[in-house]
Amino acid sequence: RSLLLPVLLLCWCCRAAPERLRYTIPEELGRGSLVGPLASDLGLSPAELPARKLRLSAAKQYFTVSGENGNLYVSEKLDREEMCGKSASCSVSFEAVVQNPLNVFHIDVAIQDVNDNSPRFPQDSFQLEINELTSPGARF
Repeated sequence: RSLLLPVLLLCWCCRAAPERLRYTIPEELGRGSLVGPLASDLGLSPAELPARKLRLSAAKQYFTVSGENGNLYVSEKLDREEMCGKSASCSVSFEAVVQNPLNVFHIDVAIQDVNDNSPRFPQDSFQLEINELTSPGARF
């Protein structure tokens, strides 16, 4: 009996713990590009969507969710450098809200860098002399 209460509390806490979904997309995707099957990943069928009212709580300027199939789409072209500067990682976090019953899911969309900037070098050419006995993997 003394074990029953802690076990019930643990089960209740685990059910209340927020779930997190992660998607990864390259930057510069066009408007309407698929990010992922959000409703499916949340365990919702397309038939449930009208009653459950799946919607996004924030980051609406970047993403939208379809009321028909529950897919998550890009709502505008994403420029990683503009969004995150020179940061090593870049992601957008927001919540997906489902009603009847109310559930909140945390969503992270990582934005991968695409080499969209031409390289610039301070000189037009470089002259290197590399000894033939140089070890493999040496850097110059």
